[in-house]
Formats: sequence, C-alpha cells, structure tokens
Amino acid sequence: VLRSLGAGKFMHELLSIYLTLKNNQQTIKDTIQIWSACDELDWFRTKSKRPDLLHTIIEPDLDNRKFNITLRLVELKLIHRQSYEQESKDALTQLDAGVETLQKYFGHLDTMLDKDNRLESFYKHLMHNRAYTSEELIYMRQLRMGTDWTIEFKFEKQADVYVYSHDDQFVDKKLITAGHYQGCYEEGQVCN
Repeated sequence: VLRSLGAGKFMHELLSIYLTLKNNQQTIKDTIQIWSACDELDWFRTKSKRPDLLHTIIEPDLDNRKFNITLRLVELKLIHRQSYEQESKDALTQLDAGVETLQKYFGHLDTMLDKDNRLESFYKHLMHNRAYTSEELIYMRQLRMGTDWTIEFKFEKQADVYVYSHDDQFVDKKLITAGHYQGCYEEGQVCN
C-alpha cells in the first residue's frame, strides 16, 4: 500500500497523522480537545527541532473556577524496522525541545501582563483551530485576558512510531492490541 502512495516524507507524515488521530478518537467527558500541527503554531516558529502535533486537552473545573490544561506534544514516525532505535531517539529529542519551548512560554506566568499576553495568544490559537459548541464557548471566554480563573498547564510527551516493514514484537513494551504497543521513554512517566 505504501508503494502505491509514492515515496517521500509527506506521505509518511500524512499516514502517521491519520493513524494517530484514529487511535485517539475517544472523547474525555467534560473536556475540550484540540489537535494542532506544531509547524503552524507561533510558539514553535524557530528553526529548532519540534514535534509534529500538539494535542490540547482543556478540563474546566467549575466548582473551583480552574482550568487544567494538558499540552501533549506528539512526535510521529512512520519508519522501517531497521531505523527504529535511531528514530525513537530522534523523537525524544524533538519532544524534549517542544516541552522546553512550551514551558518557557506557559510554565511561569509570573506577572499579570505575562498571563494576559500568553492567554490572549492561547485564546487566539484555540479560536482559529475549530468550531465550538455554545457550552464550550462559555468556558473559552474565561481563557482570555483578565480572567479570574486559575489556569494550570501540564506538559506531556507522546511518540507514535509506526513500523511499516513487518510485524515485530516489542518485549519491553506493553501490548495494547495486535501490532499496537505502548512504552515509556522516561522513568515514572504516565504513558499515553
């Protein structure tokens, strides 16, 4: 099938995006989820390494007037089995660079001016990304400048590495479904 699509990184990228979105179709109750290409985000406009996707998960906590926002960076690889080790290390490098960038931008909102500027940028990103239900829009308005809600950002990393050359068993990883394994790169990390 891959040969019929043609050679090149574009097809590999497109197919890996499709597989990742398909594997992550579940919706988490009472959350707002947004998928973005990191290449399109202002926060990643440098020439440094960066991951492929940003999966934003917004959990409003009405009782405490708080937003828990998970910024999950996802690096995608569609590779031949022979390059698995090298490509997995490269994915981790890209994810680490991406988390560092997001932590610089959203990790420390020390002053009200910092908070307002960063939230306005974040809000614009969210509004340009997809359509929202009327209920979601009520929450989204609280993510703007001058909000009195508490906003907490959490940063996560996920590498989705797809091997197209042949079936293989990864004994050091958890089997999710046939051909679908899960592993953690870092000790104590919650695996996605």
